[in-house]
Amino acid sequence: MSKNKEWLEFIETKGSKKTRRYRVLSKCDGSELGVIKWYPQWRHYCFFPTTEFETVHSDRCLIEISKFITNLNIEHKNKTGRTYTELMSRWRNRI
Repeated sequence: MSKNKEWLEFIETKGSKKTRRYRVLSKCDGSELGVIKWYPQWRHYCFFPTTEFETVHSDRCLIEISKFITNLNIEHKNKTGRTYTELMSRWRNRI
């Protein structure tokens, strides 16, 4: 499944049974900027920039990535019965 935004394209790739994985592509030149995948240590979807070359991100690009990740985390928490607020409260208590 591909989800298009203004500057980026998010393409779903094979993930695990419980979580999803997305390639993040630039609409400008089609280069892969990184992936969004589940990070079990934080129990949260996160963005992992590519290490193959240096990437530069504008505020608009980062906002698109952030909104996409926030929606994934909300969907995931709704499936598990936890609310996003509960998750964030639990996370803040660890810091």
